[in-house]
Amino acid sequence: MFCKECGTENIKTQVECIKCKTIINSNLPLDGTERIMIIGYFVGLVATIFFGIIPIIICLGLIFIIKKDKSIKSLESGKKIFLGYLILLGYILSISCFVVAEDYAKYYPHDARNYNILGLIVVPLGAYLIYLISNILFFNIIKKHEEWIINNGIFADFKGEKSFIEKTTEKIQTIQKESTNTADELLKWAELKEKGLITDEEFQKAKEKILEGKL
Repeated sequence: MFCKECGTENIKTQVECIKCKTIINSNLPLDGTERIMIIGYFVGLVATIFFGIIPIIICLGLIFIIKKDKSIKSLESGKKIFLGYLILLGYILSISCFVVAEDYAKYYPHDARNYNILGLIVVPLGAYLIYLISNILFFNIIKKHEEWIINNGIFADFKGEKSFIEKTTEKIQTIQKESTNTADELLKWAELKEKGLITDEEFQKAKEKILEGKL
């Protein structure tokens, strides 16, 4: 598969061109990292409660509309609504800070200055960072996999392939099983040593091989 922008040859399972980062195949499922990023993004929004409830509604509503309409056109509209919400909330918070600062100006000038800084710098900067993070952890990922999400959904995998949750569960079970097997082997060799059937040197060599996975 060749990139239409720079002509670089890419493998079929590549979402972006390895050279110019242009999206070349949006009909591929999200990888594990991207799914974790989206889950982490929503968890972060839930944790904020006051700020996060509206963005969560916007993002979930956007996913529903994209799937229902079979079109990614609503993505840009969703981003504009999201940005509008941030601007409105930032404006309200900044004005609130300025009002408090004015009330404190006469008796608490130091606190008044802090509230002015909060309203003038911290709130706008915070809103910008949230929008930037939202693009990285949500909107850009949706855009990269738009065709796949339209047809299958965010967390779907290729037909016949195990889901992300199933794969993760299997990995955890494998790690647990390997840990159990290692412990059993160490106990077996330790018993042989206690019974005097092997020397300390033989036990240490066996132990090293077990921990390296060679025995």
